[in-house]
Amino acid sequence: MPPQPRCLGLKTIRRLAISGWVLYAVSWITPGLHGVGSGARAFVAAVRYGVTFSVHPGSLSEVVLGVCLLFGWLANLSIFIALPAWARIVWSVAPAFPFAAVLLLAPVPLPVRERAATLLYFYPWALGIALIHIAKIREAQRT
Repeated sequence: MPPQPRCLGLKTIRRLAISGWVLYAVSWITPGLHGVGSGARAFVAAVRYGVTFSVHPGSLSEVVLGVCLLFGWLANLSIFIALPAWARIVWSVAPAFPFAAVLLLAPVPLPVRERAATLLYFYPWALGIALIHIAKIREAQRT
C-alpha cells in the first residue's frame, strides 16, 4: 500500500484559513510606504489600469501590464468560489504577476527596489490569498 499524504489537522487548517483571511483584510487598509494609497485603492486602480492598458495599449509592455493587473485582480475573486486544487495553486501564484509587472513595466520614476518597498499592501494580500487557498486545498484533501 502506498504511503498516504500527511494530512493537516482540522485546527491547523482553520488557523491557516483564519490567518489568510486576516492578512487579506489587513491588506485592504494597509497604506503604501509614504502613506499614499492603500490596498483598497490598489484594488480599484488595478482593474481600472488593467482594462485601460489591455483595451487601449500604447505599447506591448502596456498590454502585458494590463493583463497581469487583471490576472492579479481576479485572484481576489478566486478565494470566494469553489475551485479544484490545480486552479487554487494557479490563483495562489497569480498575485506575483501584477507585482512583477508593476516593478518591471510600470512607467514610474523610481528604482525597482523602491517600488517594491512602496507596495506594502501587496505582501499581506498575496500571502493571505495563498494561505486561504492552501487551507481550502488541505480541507478538500481531508474529505
